[in-house]
Amino acid sequence: MRETDFNALGRRLIGMMIGAGLLAGCGEPVGMRLEAVPAVACPGSEVELRWIGDSDARFTFIHADGRRERVKPDDARTVEASQVSAVRLSASATLRTSKTDAFDFQLVEARHTLPLRVNTTCGPVKTFEGGDGLTAQQTVALDPALTVSEFHIREWRSVISVEHAALRADLPVGQWLTTSFEGTPANGLWTFTSPLGENEACDPEDSALRYPPSGLSAELIVTCGM
Repeated sequence: MRETDFNALGRRLIGMMIGAGLLAGCGEPVGMRLEAVPAVACPGSEVELRWIGDSDARFTFIHADGRRERVKPDDARTVEASQVSAVRLSASATLRTSKTDAFDFQLVEARHTLPLRVNTTCGPVKTFEGGDGLTAQQTVALDPALTVSEFHIREWRSVISVEHAALRADLPVGQWLTTSFEGTPANGLWTFTSPLGENEACDPEDSALRYPPSGLSAELIVTCGM
């Protein structure tokens, strides 16, 4: 009889532990990652909305008109750019916190500032007759309808050469922007270079006399067509 009582008590304790574990899991939200491609677009352009989430959750795509559609945890839908801000993705799962998210997206209705975040290399550059300098490159891949209005440099250097769409513009010290690329597609490869200053070196042997150069960064001001 005593053994039976211990067995019953053990089952009760196990049940309580399982129940506590399930309750603890109620606060964990459903995991999901959302992406808009392209992330910046003009009205009338198509945008692909992609997501991937926990396989055990139920996902609902909420259209801009409020219509609800059951979708897979790993799926995508294409919508018109001006509708993206009204679209939501909802996810729920048993004993977990439901979640509803919007897509990270920028609709360009007038002008938009697009930062160029690039990796900079230091070494010989053809632009300045083989002397050492900084080179930075970034390939922009957004809505093809976006065109360039202005190009801005974001830090001081003696001269910066910018190349894009078979064009080149040299910005001397004190000049922070150029309209030389106005009307060209924002998409494509952007390259900007700058010679080293007198006290700069790619690999300085004496850090007291010379120092590595600072980086290069810039931004585009883009519009929707011309």
